[in-house]
Amino acid sequence: MESTGHAAMGSGNMSGGDGVHSWRDTLPVSMVSKSDLSVWSVLKKCIGKDLTRISVPVVFNEPLSFLQRLAEYMEYAELLERASKCADVTERFEYVAAFIVSSLSCNYMRLSKPFNPLWFETYELDRSDKNGYRFIAEQVSHHPPKSAFHAESKSYEFDGVVSPRLKFWGTSIEVQPSGSFRLKFLNHNETYTWKTLNVTIHNIVMGQMYIQLTFVFGNDYLYTSTKFKKSFLEGNLLIQCNTGFECKLSFKNNDNGPSRQSTFFQGCISKEKSNLRAIYGNWTTFLATCEITNFEFRYDDWLGIGKQFFQNCSAMVGFIFYSIYHFVFVCTYVFETNLISFYWKLLQEDIPLIQRSKLIWKSRPRPLNSSSMYNFTSFTFLLNDPSDITSLLPPTDSRRRPDIRLLETGQAEAAEKEKERLEVKQRQARALMKKTKEKLPRWFEKITSKDHLLWMFTYKYWDREYCDCEDIY
Repeated sequence: MESTGHAAMGSGNMSGGDGVHSWRDTLPVSMVSKSDLSVWSVLKKCIGKDLTRISVPVVFNEPLSFLQRLAEYMEYAELLERASKCADVTERFEYVAAFIVSSLSCNYMRLSKPFNPLWFETYELDRSDKNGYRFIAEQVSHHPPKSAFHAESKSYEFDGVVSPRLKFWGTSIEVQPSGSFRLKFLNHNETYTWKTLNVTIHNIVMGQMYIQLTFVFGNDYLYTSTKFKKSFLEGNLLIQCNTGFECKLSFKNNDNGPSRQSTFFQGCISKEKSNLRAIYGNWTTFLATCEITNFEFRYDDWLGIGKQFFQNCSAMVGFIFYSIYHFVFVCTYVFETNLISFYWKLLQEDIPLIQRSKLIWKSRPRPLNSSSMYNFTSFTFLLNDPSDITSLLPPTDSRRRPDIRLLETGQAEAAEKEKERLEVKQRQARALMKKTKEKLPRWFEKITSKDHLLWMFTYKYWDREYCDCEDIY
């Protein structure tokens, strides 16, 4: 189905009267503490069960819906605009690969779970005034849970479907986020596709939480430890284009255990088994490209230098913190958050590259208050901004969810009660539908496609006719 709404892009944005939106740069309060809770105490009764059907305490959540987490794919959407303007197909692929890798960076040190979307819940992010795109997601299925999204600008369309399942096996949690993604450039007749695979959370123990978390994009595994607050990625990611070009990226964790950081990757763009351009970088920070021969000759030496650079950044911050704590006895929250900001700024300064490389993407530093606010990025702060709640939004938008809003303002007990109320209401609505005719999602329709995108956007959402929306809150 072709888009019918590109000509009106920007006509429905939620900006202020002057057309410029002032995005927030913080949450109302710091995150709710969960230091007194044990993962084991919550999960010990769930062995062998599907965790998507089980409610967990709200303090394990971050104040975002999973639909809003999907919107984080768009944090570096400017890479897609740059790609669309490239005349060379290999150069376009460089920016596509950078866009996909950049979507991993927001997961670094993110230790909390987003809220499960309610059936028919939606989320809209209109950035047409600043970045030229708008995004819409809908929870199209409850059991099994399935989320569909669509993003569009005048130059591209980006669609995806994710259907996660979670099972607890006593010492690990297995997550199977079966999903597909499709990116189409409207002015080049090119379509790029990639998939998600499995997630594993290892080492669930009593007392102090120690989790090895695996996010998967392709065959890649992102390990996050809540004890060491470091992340690891391992496996392969395959990106394919209908022109015959493809890109394979390899993420390898060569260090021992979650206390060591290994966030580097390498790969290449190829066609018909002919390697055209080498790609390398650190998925938390940057992606660069260079000639194949230059890469083969210099990569091993560069990797040693690159690892030392990132270790030095961590060591410098650690030494300053240790020195002030032990010799001056000053260790305040303000100082700690500034150290974390200093760490991110160090990573931004002079990233070492292989000679004659081209830097395609570099991450933006985390805000000063990130560590006390669920390790959100600056982009993440805007996703649930209450100032965006206008008459343009349907009553099903995630920003209107009372349990998420209560957690965001630090009211954990009230958020827990509201979350339980919404879950009961959803079960009652589902039971009623079984006795009558089950309703279908409003904004996405189920189709059969060779690239397995089983739910496609209908574009009717932009008509702004919400009178028959479900009462889910």
